Amino acid sequence: MRKGLIIAGVVCLAALIVLIVVRRQPAGGDLAAGPELATVAPTEATIVWRARKSSQGRINYQRSGVEGEPQSAQEMRPPSKRHEVVIEGLEPATRYDYWFGEGSHRYHFETESLPTTPFSFLLVWGDVSAKLEGLVQSETPAFVLSLTPLVAKEPDPLRSARPFLPVFGPGGATSTLLEQPETPTWTLDWGGLRLIMLGEESKLEPLLDAPAAHTLGLVVRAQSLDQATIASSSLHAKLVAHNQQVPARPVAFVLVPGQAGTEVEVDALRYLGLPVDEPTQASHGALRFDVGPEATVAHFLEQKREVALREPKIGKRRTCTECRQLADRGAYEESVKAYQQFIADHAGHYQIDDAHYAIAELLDERLFRFGEALTWYQKLSDQYPSSTLVPLARQRIKFLQAHSDHDYQPLARFERIRKVDYARQKNDVAGQEKVLNQVRGIITEFPSCSLAPQMVYWLANQYRSMDPDRAVASYRELIQNHPESLYVDDGRIEIGETYYFAGRYADAIAAFTEARAKIPGRAGAIDAMMGRAHRNVARGRLAWGGWLLILLITIPGVAWPPVGLPRRELRQAAIAFVPLCAVILIGGWLIHEQFTSARELLGLSFAIAAAGAFGFPFTVRLSQKVVPCQAEQAGKGRQVLRGAVGMLLGLLLLGAGAYLAVFHINAHYLTSFGI
Repeated sequence: MRKGLIIAGVVCLAALIVLIVVRRQPAGGDLAAGPELATVAPTEATIVWRARKSSQGRINYQRSGVEGEPQSAQEMRPPSKRHEVVIEGLEPATRYDYWFGEGSHRYHFETESLPTTPFSFLLVWGDVSAKLEGLVQSETPAFVLSLTPLVAKEPDPLRSARPFLPVFGPGGATSTLLEQPETPTWTLDWGGLRLIMLGEESKLEPLLDAPAAHTLGLVVRAQSLDQATIASSSLHAKLVAHNQQVPARPVAFVLVPGQAGTEVEVDALRYLGLPVDEPTQASHGALRFDVGPEATVAHFLEQKREVALREPKIGKRRTCTECRQLADRGAYEESVKAYQQFIADHAGHYQIDDAHYAIAELLDERLFRFGEALTWYQKLSDQYPSSTLVPLARQRIKFLQAHSDHDYQPLARFERIRKVDYARQKNDVAGQEKVLNQVRGIITEFPSCSLAPQMVYWLANQYRSMDPDRAVASYRELIQNHPESLYVDDGRIEIGETYYFAGRYADAIAAFTEARAKIPGRAGAIDAMMGRAHRNVARGRLAWGGWLLILLITIPGVAWPPVGLPRRELRQAAIAFVPLCAVILIGGWLIHEQFTSARELLGLSFAIAAAGAFGFPFTVRLSQKVVPCQAEQAGKGRQVLRGAVGMLLGLLLLGAGAYLAVFHINAHYLTSFGI
C-alpha cells in the first residue's frame, strides 16, 4: 500500500513539473538552428528552422497588438528536423508576432509594403554583428542588404536579424538553413522599389522595365566614381536613354565603388560612392535608406548625414500632411524644404503656423541646428501670437537662449549623443561606455557651459545600471561643482535610489537621511523611500534570524547525544516530500498568474516542501531530547508536552524555511504578507 502511494506521488509530481515546464518554457526550446525569415511578400511569409528532433513544423502567429485566438500554419510534408512553413493570408505592411508551441518567447516580422507605402531598409558591409541588433531596433528596417558576401560565413554577422527580417547578400536572398542560388545580376523588388544588382551590363534593359516601381536604383561594381569616366561610359548612356524614354519611372541613383558618401551628379543622375567592390569584414558600416513614392534618402548613420537620392518634382504644391510624412520617414532635410515650399505656396493657409513650428522642431530636435531653429520659433511667436503652438515655441526659445553659449557646440554634441548615438548602443556595453566617455569629454572641454549640470546629471543616470559607485560619484560631482543647479535636489535623492537598487540599503538610508536634511520640502517622498530601505534591512535581518533558527534546531537535533538521525526517519521524510511538494505545486499552479516564472514556482514549492518534510526528523529528535520520556515512566502530560514542543519546533523550522525561500527567490512576494 505504502509503495503504491509513493509511486503515485512520484508520478503526480513528475507530471506537474512537466506540465509547468512545458507551459512556461521559452518558445523554440527544441530549436537547433533558426528561426529565419526566409521570404516575405505583401500577403505571405516563409519561416525556416531546424529542430533537434523530427516533427511536423507548426507555427502560431497573430497580428501584433491584437487580442484574440491566434492562428497557426503547418507544413504539409512528412516529419523531419528541417522545417519550412509558409504563412498565407496576411495583410501588407503589417506587423505579426509568431512563436512555437505554447512558449511565451515571440518573434515578429512585417509584411512587404504596397508600392504607395513608404519603408526603410538597411544596407551594410563588413562585420556589423556587434551593432546590428541595436540598428534593427532603432532604424526599424524592412530588410537588410549586405554588400559583403554571406555564404558560408561563420559566425554569420547578420544572425541576430534573421528571425525578424529577410537578409539579402550580393548574390540574392541568403539563408544559413536553405540553399539559395547566387547570381551576379538580379533584382530586389520591395514595395515601390526595384534595386538592380548589376553584374552583367548586357542584361540591364529588360530589368529596367518595372511598371510597379516608382523608384529604380542600381548597384554596380564595374564603374568608377570619376565624373568624366561616368559621362563617357556605355552604362551611363543606357541609363540616360531610359530616363528620357520613360520619364515617369527614371533611374534615380547608382551605387558604385568609391569612398563612402561621395556624391557625383551627371545628367540629373546621382552616383553615390560605397564600398561595393570588395568590402571586407575589417571595414564595416551601415546606411538606412528611406524609400517613398516621392523621395529616397540615404542616411549615413555613423557620419550623421543624409543624401537625397531622389527628390519630388519641382513646382508640386504639397500638402502639410505630405511634408509631415517625409519627416516620419526620416527625410528631415527634405521635410524642412517641403514645409518651406508649403509656406511659400499657401499664404494665409490655416496650417501655416503648424508649418513654422514643424520646421523649427525638425531643425531643433532632429538636425540640431539650433540657431536656425530659434529663428523659426521666433517667427512663429512674432507672426502668429494667437497660435496654440506659441507657448511651446516660447519654452524652446527660452531653453535655446539659455544654452546658446559656445555657439551651441555643447548642446549640439550632447543632444546628438543623447538622442541618436546612445540609443543605437542599447545592447552594446562597450559602445555605451564609449558614448558616455564622449559626454565626459564635452564636460571637460566646456566645464563652465550652461549645459554642464544637465550633462553630469544625465551621465549619473546612465551609470546607475552599469556602475552604482560611478553614478554616485557623478551625482556628488553635480552637487559639489554646480550647487545652484536645478538638478541638485534630484541628485541628492538619486544617490539614495542608486544605493537602494544596488541592494546597499544601509548606504541608501544614510543618503536619504542626508537628502531629507538638505531638502525638507520633500520630506514626505524621501520618508517613503527611506521606509522601503528600512523594510529591506529588516528583511535581511529576518533572513539571518531564519538561518540561525534553522541551525539552532538542526544542529542540536543531530549533535546532542544520542548523536545522529535514524535512516528510517530520513527515508520517511523523503517519502513525505513527494506528496507534500505535489500538493504545494497544485496550489501554486491554481494561482500561477501571481508568479513571474515557472522557475520561481518550482523553486518555492521544492524549498517549502523540503523545509516541511526534511525538517520533521530534526524537530522530532530535538523534542525527544528536550523532553526526555521513557515509555514505561511516561505520563500522558509529558507525552503531550513532547508533542507540543515537536510541533512548535516543526512550525518554526517550516516558517523559517518558507521565509528564506521567498526571500532568496523573490523578496517582492513578502509584501503580500506585510513584511
